[in-house]
Amino acid sequence: MKRALLAVVGAVLALSACTAPQYPEKPSGVVEAFIGTMVAFDLEGAKNYITDDLKPLFDAEGAEREKIENIREAVGGDITLGRFTVLGEDITNDTARVRVEYTFVMSVLGRTNETAPIRADAFLRKENGEWKISAPLRQAR
Repeated sequence: MKRALLAVVGAVLALSACTAPQYPEKPSGVVEAFIGTMVAFDLEGAKNYITDDLKPLFDAEGAEREKIENIREAVGGDITLGRFTVLGEDITNDTARVRVEYTFVMSVLGRTNETAPIRADAFLRKENGEWKISAPLRQAR
């Protein structure tokens, strides 16, 4: 009986360790997760981090989907998120602005290169209690 109970407890603990990662609490965490999904060309995953009004951009005929598919085709290799740095995070009630700097690492034909740093501003708002990106990222100067 003790063995059976231990087996059940062990199974429950193992299953709880396999649960999906927790949704980011901070706006900067949402931005990093969003960029990570975009770099992985996971447009369905990216929808988890954007407001409902932006989701049509990521649908089968959406503008962002077409841009991403063109980038994936042009790169012709692997692309990952390189460095990611939060430069600033301003939160006012249910809106936020996050300034980030990030790089991409591209591997094509056995060569690996990191892009020059890209600075961008992300604008977020709370939707159903979670931070969501509410406008396309804007390249900062």
